[in-house]
Amino acid sequence: MAPLLADYLQSDVAAATIARYFRDNPMRHPTPSPRPTKNKLDFPVVAFALAVVAVTTFFLIAVVRQSSEFDAVSDHSPDTTAYTVEGAETVAVFLGSAACSFSMDPGLPGILAATRAALEAEARAEGKRFAFLGVSVDPTVDEGFRYLQRFQVFDELLVGRGWLNSGAIAFMIRDLVGDMKTPQLVVLEREVKLNADSLGITITPDRVISRYVGLEAIQGAPMVSQRTVEDNDADFGT
Repeated sequence: MAPLLADYLQSDVAAATIARYFRDNPMRHPTPSPRPTKNKLDFPVVAFALAVVAVTTFFLIAVVRQSSEFDAVSDHSPDTTAYTVEGAETVAVFLGSAACSFSMDPGLPGILAATRAALEAEARAEGKRFAFLGVSVDPTVDEGFRYLQRFQVFDELLVGRGWLNSGAIAFMIRDLVGDMKTPQLVVLEREVKLNADSLGITITPDRVISRYVGLEAIQGAPMVSQRTVEDNDADFGT
C-alpha cells in the first residue's frame, strides 16, 4: 500500500488534483485583531480647557467680591462715633503758594509749628478738638503738595486749580470772604453734632474767629481774638 501511495503522489494526476484543490480552496489567513491602544490626551486641548476653568473661576471670584463690597458700601451706615467727637472744633487754615516769596520764607515752617502747638493747646484747654488745614493756590496738584509738605504740620491738604481751589473759595474768596493775599492764616470754629437717629453728622457753619494776613501777622498768632490783623508783607493774587 505504501509503495502504491508514494507512486500516486509522484504522478501527474496527484499533482493536478492537489493544484485544483488549492485553486478552488484558497487559504484564508486570519486578520490580526488590532492591539488595544491607550487613550492619548491632546496637550493643547487640555491646556485650553485648564485656561478656561482658571479664567472662569477668577471671574466668578471677582464678581462675588465686588458684590460683597457693593453691599458693604450700600448697606453699611458709617460708624461716625469711631471718627468724630461731638462738640466744638477749632480749625486753623493756612493758605500759601510756592510762587509767593513771603509764603516761601525759610522761617515760616517753624512759625506754623509754633502756631499749631499754641492753638491746639488752647483748644484742648477749652474742651475743643483741633485741626490744621493746608491750602495751596499753586496751579497743579504736584506743586501744591510739594509746597505744603515742607511744613509737616497739617491734618488735611487742599491742592490744585490755583485760586479756584476749593479751600481758597471756601476760606478766602466766596464763603468766608477775605483778602486774596498769601500767606494767610484763618482761625475758625464749628460745632459737630451726632445724630443718633440717622447715624449722621450735623456741622454748623464755620465762624471766623481770627484772620491773619501776611507773614508778620501770622508770626504774631495765635492770639485767638475777635479781630483781623493785616500787614504789608503779603502778596496779592499770587
